[in-house]
Amino acid sequence: MFTKKINLAIIIAVLLISALTGYYIATVYRELQAGAVEEKPVMQIKESEKIIKQDTQIIFEQRFNRCNHVVISEFTEKEKVIGKDIAQIRALYPLKNGYQVSFRDNTLTITLAVDGWCPQEEQRCRLKDYKGRIAIFQGPNAENDVLQRVTNLYTEQFPEEIKNKILQGEYEFENMEQLNDALENFDEYL
Repeated sequence: MFTKKINLAIIIAVLLISALTGYYIATVYRELQAGAVEEKPVMQIKESEKIIKQDTQIIFEQRFNRCNHVVISEFTEKEKVIGKDIAQIRALYPLKNGYQVSFRDNTLTITLAVDGWCPQEEQRCRLKDYKGRIAIFQGPNAENDVLQRVTNLYTEQFPEEIKNKILQGEYEFENMEQLNDALENFDEYL
């Protein structure tokens, strides 16, 4: 009985060792065969094949983060991009500097993210009270404006309705020219 158990243990050990040896040999064989297989090249379509030419339309956009306006202007650095592919242009105008470069239908678009207000918003101005006098403030809004000058007009000289609008900063204009026109109309109250 004891001999039968030993024989059974030997048979199981031989089977187990045979299975492990077969697995090891199969793994080595697969690795050798994988190295012998010739890999075919993968077809790649590169954006770099798109070369900027003299007739390529170039659009330069500035996206202003504070007001979300987009200003499109002439691209003054065209000579820097003529003859270059998209990868080279992206190296000149990298994403880390706020640029985004795209090319579609023979049009190169370079977009720059600007952390600030657009020129139109920067030109906005308003009449407000400053120590009892009417002052001119310039900037995108009442919270982000800068005192430009204080006039010789006293806020108290004006009718209650106008005075209240001045005190609340409700006289807002697109530019200084419009503001100066409004100031001239205030002459009737003096």
